[in-house]
Amino acid sequence: MRFVMVISALLASPALAQPSRGPTPEVAAELLKQFQERRTATGEMQPGGTLVIYATRDGSTWTAIREMPDGVSCFLSAGEKRRQVIVGRGA
Repeated sequence: MRFVMVISALLASPALAQPSRGPTPEVAAELLKQFQERRTATGEMQPGGTLVIYATRDGSTWTAIREMPDGVSCFLSAGEKRRQVIVGRGA
């Protein structure tokens, strides 16, 4: 259900012509507008691009996006109940 909502939100913008991808600034703006999700974590991906996790402040929903160097972002996944895991030394 959440996947359908994210895709529908992304497709609502005329600039996002293809399902599940679009210009990074517009994807980020749509996630903020539709779900109140903000960038909370990033990590470099192989063979390129950046994994970006957007989430609500309370962690109730999240979206994973792959941002490519050419300025296009691709939807990867979405879900609920994001939790932060703290890893201590020696873990």
